[in-house]
Amino acid sequence: MTDPKSECEELLGQAVPMAGAMLTRHRAFLPFALSMSAQGDVAHVGVPVDEEHPGAQAVMDRLEEALKSGVAEGTLRAAALAHDITTTPPGRDEAQDAIAVALDHRDGYSVLVVFPYAFDADGVLLIEDPFATEGEGRLFDA
Repeated sequence: MTDPKSECEELLGQAVPMAGAMLTRHRAFLPFALSMSAQGDVAHVGVPVDEEHPGAQAVMDRLEEALKSGVAEGTLRAAALAHDITTTPPGRDEAQDAIAVALDHRDGYSVLVVFPYAFDADGVLLIEDPFATEGEGRLFDA
């Protein structure tokens, strides 16, 4: 059995490339989530949306509801919620776009990992080194 940090890193290792692929194709992405079952299986979390072009916050809210439902049922061990943000990275003066991945584990581990990104003059996505802050632990707060 692995530790909570390693399991969250497994989710992170899948979330960032997915976000990068969407950014490369569309220069933006709607929030998405990955879950790790109690057995350790990783899956993409899908949620229904009523609108043709739902807003990011509406999608985030639905994803969080779906994840909390899995937590309440006892079927989730860990979850990752990825979204596009604007932030000012440490040591910088200007805000920039970033991939934010909120990671929560049932054993109390919670972190927000942020990957600033930009597009170069040729339109190539450049993902910078991440920084992390303590997470809110909202999914498993029972």
